[in-house]
Amino acid sequence: VAADLIAVVAPLRGNTEWLPRALLDEHGMLRVDRAMAAGAGVFGIGDVVAVPEGFRLPPALRSIQATAPGIARNVALALGSAPVQAVLRPNQPDTMLPDLAGAAVLVRDRRLLLSGRLPLLIRSAAERRYLRSRSAQIT
Repeated sequence: VAADLIAVVAPLRGNTEWLPRALLDEHGMLRVDRAMAAGAGVFGIGDVVAVPEGFRLPPALRSIQATAPGIARNVALALGSAPVQAVLRPNQPDTMLPDLAGAAVLVRDRRLLLSGRLPLLIRSAAERRYLRSRSAQIT
């Protein structure tokens, strides 16, 4: 898709200092709407974005997995001057599978549901599935 500018920022918590202040919240995060748009032709993804009140963004890798296809569609729609579509859904449960010093836990809406080996297996399966989908080599 032809574009004037495509910015790829890494690591996940990217630097937003180069963006106009009007697009950022008080913490320097990119404010987006339900379509993950911060302004005309400006879209955000991952941990650099702040979503509207009443919406949740799954943590880190899951947020990218869940929102990337919709954001890519919206970028193409915006380049063609078509209206963008909502990517976020309201009031989704906040489910996390963090790995805390080698011990995985399953947390939903700030409540610990599981700890130990099972959450580690669930997390590992999800990450392997994602990496396979990206044609990465898993050893």
